Amino acid sequence: MENKELFMENENQKPEIPQPAESGEMTPAGNTSLSPAPAGAAVRFDPFDWLAVLLGVALAALWYHVFDLESLINVPGLGTTAFVLAALASEVIVLRGRVRPSKQGIFLVACTVLLAVATGLFGAASVRMVNLALLACLTPASALVLAGRDFPALTAQVIPETVRLFIPNLFRHFIKPFQALGRRGRSFNGFWIVLLSLLIAFPLLALVVTLLSSADQVFEGLLGDVGQAILNSLNRGRFLWTWLKCGVFGLMLFSFLYSLARPVPEREEIKQEPLALPCLPFIAVLTVLDIIYAVFAVIQFVFLFGGAKTAAMQGGFAQYARQGFFQLAAVAGINLLAALACVKAQGRGKGAVKGLVFVLVGLTAVILASALYRMCLYIGAYGLSLLRCATLLIMLWIAIALAVVVWKTVKPDFRVFPVFLVSFLLLWLAFNYVDITARIRDYNLAAYESGALSEFDEDYLSSLAPSKEENASLPWQNKVIFPGSTRPLN
Repeated sequence: MENKELFMENENQKPEIPQPAESGEMTPAGNTSLSPAPAGAAVRFDPFDWLAVLLGVALAALWYHVFDLESLINVPGLGTTAFVLAALASEVIVLRGRVRPSKQGIFLVACTVLLAVATGLFGAASVRMVNLALLACLTPASALVLAGRDFPALTAQVIPETVRLFIPNLFRHFIKPFQALGRRGRSFNGFWIVLLSLLIAFPLLALVVTLLSSADQVFEGLLGDVGQAILNSLNRGRFLWTWLKCGVFGLMLFSFLYSLARPVPEREEIKQEPLALPCLPFIAVLTVLDIIYAVFAVIQFVFLFGGAKTAAMQGGFAQYARQGFFQLAAVAGINLLAALACVKAQGRGKGAVKGLVFVLVGLTAVILASALYRMCLYIGAYGLSLLRCATLLIMLWIAIALAVVVWKTVKPDFRVFPVFLVSFLLLWLAFNYVDITARIRDYNLAAYESGALSEFDEDYLSSLAPSKEENASLPWQNKVIFPGSTRPLN
């Protein structure tokens, strides 16, 4: 009888329905506020979420203060450094210090910081332009790495994964602050709600204060030059437009920061087997390429490395070098890709493919040596330039890549892309930090004084970086710590 009553009592009890965890709350699994809120949960912001909104707007204001359409031509120096470092610092604040980068991720973040700092240190405009393009990829990738994601930092997927995770998250949480403002309930968020409301209404407040300052001289004197500056901006229509842009872009940056703190769970992807191709097509193509390159290598040893006939035929070593260098560098790059593609060959004839790849790499080394020799002849005749230094750097990277391809051919499971990326980043960082403008000037000046160069192009060197006087007149965001040298000729 007692068992029956106990059974009836348990049967009448309604099971508890678990309530969805809200953003900023502890979930049943013990996750902290960095866990994503389930779909349909009420949007509740804690102080760090409101801080993320303010940081997003501040970053947007810094962005529009630093970058404009002219940045594609005159890349900011200290401004680029300030924005990248501020963006990474904002993320660390929003994550509340819970950064979990992998070892590869630490390397990527370190390269991003060093490259950003180099942009503010040295004055070569062309180098800063390349730095800006690299930082556009490295900065969001570093942000994803710091968030502790299982992010492919040094793999071939780093760029597509960065685009896939960065672009959508700029809009995923765009309206979250307005949803949080509309929520009724706890009062401890009141300060942040008022602060955000004043931030949104700031253009209206600025307009009112400016009108009052123009209506009363005493009030205008109290404000000083600030009211007049705002009035001038309003009259030109730039102030409200700039504030609107900062607000929209700031919410986009907030959305990305918020997504880093509360990531959406990723779906598991099914790993596919690598594509295997028959060896016969690779053997045919490699055989033809090796024959062509063998003939070309013979010509290089007979004419280029041997001498006088080529000089007489082409009108001088320097002219001969100028005509052929870039084509040979392009051929070396093509051969590098061809050798990598041959790794896909499987089945009968794979040994022949490997042998032909080794021959291809050896002949490519001859082509690379020919290109290097041509460039050295050209530099000896006309001196160093930024482009010529960059081509030497690219040839060094291609040489490293060829050695990696040889190892990949021996060890097919070896991952080549991390070595490619790491070696390129290290070489480019070294290219930045040697102060390439100063090195070019020193080399050309020494060659001119020794008589190896017939003229010293001071105008070209001045165009590489601003002089100390020009740098002093630039706005802070365009300044560099080490501008171009103004040392006169001796």
